[in-house]
Amino acid sequence: MKTTLEDRVHKIISSEDSCRAIIEVRKTKNSHPRVIAVICPLDSTSHTECALFTFKSRVFSSKLMIRNIVPILMDFKAELLGDGQFEISFQKKNKLKKVGYVCQDVAFLGSFLQTLLNAQQIASSCKFDTLSVATGKSHAWVLARYSEEDQAIKHVYNIIQMNVTGKLSTQDGFSRTASGANAQLSIDPIIVSFLTGAARSEWIHRQLMQREDEFTELRPVSVKICSWNVGAVQGPVSASQLQQWLGKDNDCDLISVGLQEVVKLNTNALMVKESSSESRAWLEAISSAIGVPDKYMVLVSRQYVGIYHFLAARRELLVNGVIRDVQCKAAGCGILGQFGNKGAISIRATVYNSGICFVCSHLAAGKTQVAAESGGSDLHQLSSSSLSSNDGSSIGPDGGNYSEYYPTDVPATIEGHDIIFWYGDLNYRIEAGRQRVLELIQGGSLEELYNLDQLFQQRMEGNVFLGYKETRPNFLPTYKYDAGTDDYDTSEKQRAPAWCDRILWNCKRGSCKQEHYARHELTASDHRPVSAKFNLEVTRVLTDKLSQVGEQVSRSLDHMDNQCTPNVELDIKSINFYDVHYRCTQKQSAMLRNTGQVFVHYRFILDFLKENSAKRWLSIEPRYGLLMPGESRSITFKVRVGDEAARVLRGIKQELQETLVLQVEGGNTLFVSITARCLATAYGRGLDELVTHRYPIRYSGIHVDGKSGKVMPLPKEVWRLAGAIFERGLKDDNIFLKYGEPKELLEIRECVDTGAPFADHLAPASFAAALIQLLRSLPNPVIPPEVRVECVKQHQSKERCFRILSQMPPINLSVLVYLVSLLRELLKHREENKLSPETLALIFSAVLMYPETVDLSVDDPSSEGELMTISDDIEPRADLTKEQAILLHLLRSDG
Repeated sequence: MKTTLEDRVHKIISSEDSCRAIIEVRKTKNSHPRVIAVICPLDSTSHTECALFTFKSRVFSSKLMIRNIVPILMDFKAELLGDGQFEISFQKKNKLKKVGYVCQDVAFLGSFLQTLLNAQQIASSCKFDTLSVATGKSHAWVLARYSEEDQAIKHVYNIIQMNVTGKLSTQDGFSRTASGANAQLSIDPIIVSFLTGAARSEWIHRQLMQREDEFTELRPVSVKICSWNVGAVQGPVSASQLQQWLGKDNDCDLISVGLQEVVKLNTNALMVKESSSESRAWLEAISSAIGVPDKYMVLVSRQYVGIYHFLAARRELLVNGVIRDVQCKAAGCGILGQFGNKGAISIRATVYNSGICFVCSHLAAGKTQVAAESGGSDLHQLSSSSLSSNDGSSIGPDGGNYSEYYPTDVPATIEGHDIIFWYGDLNYRIEAGRQRVLELIQGGSLEELYNLDQLFQQRMEGNVFLGYKETRPNFLPTYKYDAGTDDYDTSEKQRAPAWCDRILWNCKRGSCKQEHYARHELTASDHRPVSAKFNLEVTRVLTDKLSQVGEQVSRSLDHMDNQCTPNVELDIKSINFYDVHYRCTQKQSAMLRNTGQVFVHYRFILDFLKENSAKRWLSIEPRYGLLMPGESRSITFKVRVGDEAARVLRGIKQELQETLVLQVEGGNTLFVSITARCLATAYGRGLDELVTHRYPIRYSGIHVDGKSGKVMPLPKEVWRLAGAIFERGLKDDNIFLKYGEPKELLEIRECVDTGAPFADHLAPASFAAALIQLLRSLPNPVIPPEVRVECVKQHQSKERCFRILSQMPPINLSVLVYLVSLLRELLKHREENKLSPETLALIFSAVLMYPETVDLSVDDPSSEGELMTISDDIEPRADLTKEQAILLHLLRSDG
């Protein structure tokens, strides 16, 4: 599987070319990161012609841009200097040009240099030189495919110094005749345009990205990361023990402390709460240990059920305005995907002008993670979660306002930051039995043991934490101990030791070097705490220099004319999706091309005012953007029918339609017709409608139901799903607390809609999830809102609640009685299935009587994950305790 760097490079280079070797470096005299790669054509006639491409990261993106291209010719040389340093040399203007690099991943350096040596030997045998390039006898593919690249082709010409016939224009319509602060931009007469609004800002920003080195510098920042699963110990440990872990004389700029299981995780603790006596005690203890407020100031102290996250910074950094845009976001992925016994707290901050994100997480056990790599895992859910954004103040730490030239938007997601630290109880285990693990520990074979680590294996396979790094632990596994001892688990379960507690990092811009990675011998919990120290180099914008460069770029636009009109073409005018299943995503792509000679800023418009708004079932990626002259871009249209979209599908014609408007700033307007023909489903229909269908919903167009006036006493869909749980799942361990398999959920829904029998291999948990989905998709809950309101008023009286419930519509009452009988039957087997009345009340109070204030209109069509338990569009609410009391009356009643 390709590495992350390879994926990023292949998105930039031509599909006709291949990447033979790649490595991340920085220049010896320039600390900004670079990616260099050996690229060659795929075709058989020129596959021996290689070139060295240098890529640079964009300012606020992980995307790469081509910085320069050096054809590998006879005079090309590469030399290893030692300590990760190497040098390449080639002829430029009949003089020897040398460029030095430093590589941090020394393990990959040898193979990369060997690839360079092989390419040079081939160039020598084939007599590739500057003359062969100039006459087109070699490396013609470079000029043919990359003549439109920003910067790249200009460097090719500077290097080979040949007068090749024909003038080449760059993407942006400008060429630079010098480099550095004295660079001059001249307008290409072929591309003349008048840029306004967003297009103008985007163009200026692209130019600044190419000249970032002229107005930025790197500043050192030190970070201490500490993580510990404290196992709900009674209060913080002693001050001396905390200082042993956190450090007695800290000199770090930032200190982040992540704790897991700060409270005992029982049913009463599952609802989200942001503060507790335990977290306040930890805040006081940690603050005292590191020197708050004399030396440090607390930026964030946040609890999310069992997770606690703390971030502090040196006082002088805050006083001097170095740190800003501090934000915190908690996300749950525990039981039923929302109640918070597992999850993460993310803290982000802008340090100078680099975005740094700290993620403290507590994930499900390793086997669960490994089994769910397809996209439904906790890790996938957390890493793609959004972070709330500020209103966009662009005041820098020195007070300078540079938003006009250098946008400083706060990243919307975790992965959008320059540097990310991810740590906590990640819960990955070791793929070996307990006895084997202990033998390797006693024999000191930590390297062999690490090779069996699930997280290491999954990272090597490219399934999780792409782009992240972790130093191999030189300490013993941190889990599981008998609390208060140095003995690994001697309980009845005798769990195998594992490195559950980890610290990883991902540096996309600047640099990040780990100084140490250690565990600490605090024995209060069944986990050992870990810590790591990092030395960073982050970007600082020099506002005076930025203003100078920005003014140069802006003045160059004043010479442009308005003779050209933006124009685009889309290769299709209508898109049809067929056989769309409920909660399954379908995709189709179309090619958008800029056919004019000026920049184009485009945007797809959805009509959100329509009653059947397409926002409920359609998404477009990318929905807006900038196209250079002649540039093409693939536009992906995604259709996903969720609850809200399913509710508007009625009758024989199961069809959703939308006409999209493609607007071009200052140019033409296009229209695209989108039609989604959906398969009929019971999901999204009301109880009163379901009981009128004697035949499966999918055949409602063949068998005419509902006209005889006869109705069924209970929807057959509810009866079938509940019946499957009666038959298969009464003794299934935690049946309503497990994830359902996405493929099984689709199969079960298909059986419900078509009347096909359920296969034997389907798991009870999947039937439970399918039943929950059906109930949550109802346009109105089983217990109507008006009945819920009256019951909540009388929630302390069982008799009054029963009297109010008995006045519900007959169909609703029948469904409620049938479901309660199922839940009571499950409780008869509580010894086997580990369910309790409180747990079932917690789950079904959110399903049977969700309040009217819950927003059911946000079915995100861009999501590709399968809902596996309770719908993720319900947030846990503090006022659901009264609803739980009503459910408890029903479950504990003998009547």
